[in-house]
Amino acid sequence: MTSNAELFGLTLAVGAIPLAIKASLRIRSYRQVQRWPKVSATVIKSVVRETTDSDGTSCLPEFAFRYTVAGKEYVSTRHTDGLPFLNMEEAVRQMVERHPVGSMIEIAVSPADPGNAVVDTGFPRAWVVLRRISFVAIAAGIAIAVIARH
Repeated sequence: MTSNAELFGLTLAVGAIPLAIKASLRIRSYRQVQRWPKVSATVIKSVVRETTDSDGTSCLPEFAFRYTVAGKEYVSTRHTDGLPFLNMEEAVRQMVERHPVGSMIEIAVSPADPGNAVVDTGFPRAWVVLRRISFVAIAAGIAIAVIARH
C-alpha cells in the first residue's frame, strides 16, 4: 500500500520535471543564440506588458524588431529572458528604456532559419534558479518517497 508521504514525494518529483525541462531548454537556447551571426535591426515595439491576476501584477518586456537578411525583411519578438528575480519590475522598465522604438540594435539570426531572430537581453538567470529549484524538488521528492517506503 502506498502511503501519503510516498505519493507526496512522487508527486513532487514528477511535478518538477516539466519545469526542469523548460528551464534547461531556455538556457540551452541562450547558449545556442550566442553562436548565431549578428545583424542590425530596428526596434518597432518596446513596451512593458503588465498583467494582473490573483497573484498580483507582473511585468514583462515586449519587443518587436525589423531586420533584413539576404534582401528579405523579417519581424521577430524573441529575446533571451535576461531578467533577475529581485526588483524585476524595475529591470523590465530599464530593459525597455534601453531598447526604445526606432533605435538600432544588434540581433542574432539563426543560420538555418533567418526568420528566427533573437535580441540578447542578457543571460536568463531566473531560468538557472528555477532549474536548480526543480532539481532540488526532484531529488527531495525521490528521497521522501524512498524513505516513506521503508
